[in-house]
Amino acid sequence: VMYFALLPTLSVLSLALKWLIIGKIKAGKYKLWSFYYFRFWLVDKIINITPVIYFSGTPIMNLYLRLLGAKVGKNSYINTHSISAFDLLKVGENVSICTDSHLRGFIIKDGYLIIGSIEIEDDCFVGTRCCISENTKMQRNSSLDDLTMLLSGAVVPANESWQGSPGQKVGTNSTPERTK
Repeated sequence: VMYFALLPTLSVLSLALKWLIIGKIKAGKYKLWSFYYFRFWLVDKIINITPVIYFSGTPIMNLYLRLLGAKVGKNSYINTHSISAFDLLKVGENVSICTDSHLRGFIIKDGYLIIGSIEIEDDCFVGTRCCISENTKMQRNSSLDDLTMLLSGAVVPANESWQGSPGQKVGTNSTPERTK
């Protein structure tokens, strides 16, 4: 009984602690070792202790991310648990994010914690083990091939396919057909 109660209990506890400790995560530049940095770090560790990996690739992951503050569209497949700046994550409809991709939304640089948004519009594809940095955007129907790194501030234009580290355009995607 304890084993089956552990996952829901830890999940609810992590949600409650996220909102109690930090509330809504805000974009910005914060001094390393500041109180905000400590709260952000603590929430990240609490979420990582929760066995969220069991939610990856299921509709429960979408619900869990929404409860943490992310905006996740309908019919999206998220098969990763490497997400940190929940309130600044926006995933559109019909998006596929593959295994072990990192959507952390922050970087530690020059003595500062820099937190930014990640926006993935409708019909996008993120391949396996991609890394999407803070302040990035993937426009409608764009894609990242496996092992691609999207650097801070990058914008993948609509209908483009990117690959590499750092990511660069390698082709275009056909426009998806919609059923009415």
